[in-house]
Amino acid sequence: MTSRSIGILYELHDAYPRRPGDPPDAHVEYEPEATLLALERAIAGLGHRPVRLGRPHDLLEAASKGGVAVDAALSIAEGFGSSIPEPGHVHH
Repeated sequence: MTSRSIGILYELHDAYPRRPGDPPDAHVEYEPEATLLALERAIAGLGHRPVRLGRPHDLLEAASKGGVAVDAALSIAEGFGSSIPEPGHVHH
Protein backbone atom coordinates (compact mmCIF):
# COMPACT_ATOMS: atom_id res chain seq x y z
CA MET A 1 0.00 0.00 0.00
CA THR A 2 1.23 3.48 -0.87
CA SER A 3 1.44 5.91 2.02
CA ARG A 4 -0.57 9.09 1.50
CA SER A 5 -0.73 12.44 3.21
CA ILE A 6 -4.21 12.94 4.66
CA GLY A 7 -5.19 16.47 5.60
CA ILE A 8 -7.50 17.13 8.54
CA LEU A 9 -9.72 20.20 8.68
CA TYR A 10 -10.82 20.92 12.22
CA GLU A 11 -11.88 23.58 14.69
CA LEU A 12 -10.80 23.14 18.28
CA HIS A 13 -12.75 24.58 21.21
CA ASP A 14 -10.44 27.62 21.30
CA ALA A 15 -10.38 28.17 17.51
CA TYR A 16 -12.37 31.40 17.74
CA PRO A 17 -12.63 34.05 20.43
CA ARG A 18 -15.84 34.22 22.40
CA ARG A 19 -18.06 37.16 21.53
CA PRO A 20 -20.07 39.22 24.00
CA GLY A 21 -23.47 37.63 24.43
CA ASP A 22 -22.36 34.15 23.34
CA PRO A 23 -24.21 31.43 25.24
CA PRO A 24 -22.10 29.19 27.51
CA ASP A 25 -22.23 26.39 24.94
CA ALA A 26 -21.33 28.58 21.94
CA HIS A 27 -18.30 26.44 21.06
CA VAL A 28 -19.73 23.04 21.99
CA GLU A 29 -19.71 21.82 18.37
CA TYR A 30 -15.97 22.36 18.07
CA GLU A 31 -13.54 19.60 18.97
CA PRO A 32 -11.25 18.94 21.90
CA GLU A 33 -7.57 18.31 21.10
CA ALA A 34 -8.13 14.64 22.06
CA THR A 35 -10.41 14.13 19.03
CA LEU A 36 -7.77 15.47 16.67
CA LEU A 37 -5.07 13.32 18.28
CA ALA A 38 -7.27 10.22 17.93
CA LEU A 39 -7.81 10.93 14.22
CA GLU A 40 -4.08 11.42 13.71
CA ARG A 41 -3.35 8.09 15.42
CA ALA A 42 -5.95 6.32 13.29
CA ILE A 43 -4.57 7.78 10.05
CA ALA A 44 -1.00 6.92 11.04
CA GLY A 45 -2.13 3.45 12.10
CA LEU A 46 -3.35 2.88 8.55
CA GLY A 47 0.12 3.75 7.27
CA HIS A 48 -0.59 7.31 6.18
CA ARG A 49 0.74 10.70 7.27
CA PRO A 50 -1.78 13.02 8.98
CA VAL A 51 -1.42 16.71 8.14
CA ARG A 52 -3.16 19.37 10.24
CA LEU A 53 -4.79 21.82 7.85
CA GLY A 54 -6.56 23.80 10.57
CA ARG A 55 -9.79 25.72 10.17
CA PRO A 56 -11.55 26.04 6.79
CA HIS A 57 -10.43 29.68 6.61
CA ASP A 58 -6.83 28.55 7.21
CA LEU A 59 -7.10 26.10 4.31
CA LEU A 60 -8.48 28.74 1.96
CA GLU A 61 -5.68 31.13 2.88
CA ALA A 62 -2.99 28.45 2.39
CA ALA A 63 -4.54 27.36 -0.92
CA SER A 64 -4.53 30.94 -2.21
CA LYS A 65 -0.76 30.93 -1.62
CA GLY A 66 -0.27 27.49 -3.20
CA GLY A 67 0.61 25.93 0.16
CA VAL A 68 -1.64 22.85 0.32
CA ALA A 69 -0.09 19.53 -0.65
CA VAL A 70 -2.13 16.56 0.54
CA ASP A 71 -3.44 13.50 -1.24
CA ALA A 72 -6.85 13.60 0.47
CA ALA A 73 -8.59 15.49 3.25
CA LEU A 74 -11.02 14.76 6.06
CA SER A 75 -13.15 17.53 7.54
CA ILE A 76 -14.62 17.58 11.02
CA ALA A 77 -14.93 21.38 10.90
CA GLU A 78 -18.27 23.01 11.61
CA GLY A 79 -17.58 26.22 9.70
CA PHE A 80 -17.59 29.25 12.00
CA GLY A 81 -20.05 31.89 10.90
CA SER A 82 -21.81 29.62 8.44
CA SER A 83 -25.49 30.23 7.87
CA ILE A 84 -26.00 26.73 6.51
CA PRO A 85 -27.35 24.38 9.19
CA GLU A 86 -26.17 20.81 9.56
CA PRO A 87 -28.58 18.07 8.48
CA GLY A 88 -31.05 17.55 11.29
CA HIS A 89 -29.99 20.77 13.00
CA VAL A 90 -33.01 22.83 14.06
CA HIS A 91 -32.84 26.61 14.38
CA HIS A 92 -35.47 28.29 16.54
